[in-house]
Amino acid sequence: MAKRRGAASGKPTGAGSAGKRKERRASKFGGGSSTPKVKDAGVKKKKSSSVQGKSSGQYQRAGKTDVVEKTGGKTEEKAESKPVKRKSDNEQDKTSQLSKHHKPNSDLIQSLSAEWEKLRPEKVAEGDRKKGLSQLANKVKGKVVDLGSNHKTSRVIQAIIKNGTAAEKAAIFKEITNTESMVLLAKSAYGNFIVRSLLEKSPKKELPRILACLRGRVVPLARHPCGTAVLEAAYSVANSAQRSALIAEFYGPEFALKAQAAIVAGGPSLRLRDALADPGLGGRRAVIGHASRVLAGVWEKGMVASAYIHRVLNEYFQEAPASMVQEAVEALAGDAVLVRMMHTLDG
Repeated sequence: MAKRRGAASGKPTGAGSAGKRKERRASKFGGGSSTPKVKDAGVKKKKSSSVQGKSSGQYQRAGKTDVVEKTGGKTEEKAESKPVKRKSDNEQDKTSQLSKHHKPNSDLIQSLSAEWEKLRPEKVAEGDRKKGLSQLANKVKGKVVDLGSNHKTSRVIQAIIKNGTAAEKAAIFKEITNTESMVLLAKSAYGNFIVRSLLEKSPKKELPRILACLRGRVVPLARHPCGTAVLEAAYSVANSAQRSALIAEFYGPEFALKAQAAIVAGGPSLRLRDALADPGLGGRRAVIGHASRVLAGVWEKGMVASAYIHRVLNEYFQEAPASMVQEAVEALAGDAVLVRMMHTLDG
């Protein structure tokens, strides 16, 4: 009867109670499951007498480093890192020699710069400065074009042009008064200052030789940010006939030759209207078309601040058809451009 009452009331029997006690013990010691916990066999922790970096999880074994990280209760093993190989002294020397090979004047540049810094202060006596400049002039001789493109030695050469003796100036003048050297320096970010110093400081009798080096290169230089500054310097020191010869290159190479011949013969300076009246140049349409294409390449790059460009535009607006003038006006419209053109008579 008692057994039947227990079964009817739903109370656990002896076997059931024992099973539940086993489950409670398993949950207490095994995480709620009667199945024993199996350790991760995929990762084994390396033990060694030379264990380093325990806090960061790095273990060194047999010359290799295993990086072990614990993330979210799991252990992961990263690929072993390779040791950093340092360059030997011989390899460092070779690297230094290669660097000097690519910059053959690096030592000379450092030497010239250091000596020039000693001569720059105002407290240096004038005699000492002259003596120091003479030494610098001897060192740059034969290397003006190479050194002129460096921002440090460009200043040294400019100082020699400004304060050197007549013989020292003449040596620099002789070295760079050829078309290749002059154009190379004119397009250099630091070399163009040397050409501009030469234009400003050279005697008037030497100016034709400098301008001859620029002949035939006026249009490409006008489209270059450094070259246009050189042309502006040349235009500012040139006389009327020399200015006309510079401007003539915008109207075609044939007309530029005729303008130069007229200067040599002592004739009048030629302008755009003279080119339009010359039947040998292909007619009015050909000359105006050439000038339009050249000027478009100039104003598209924003090179419109120079006085010589203002003169070319002034002559072009006077002779070009209304449609071409309108096109040019639209291209030049804008306060930023107009302000840069108001400081000269032609502008």
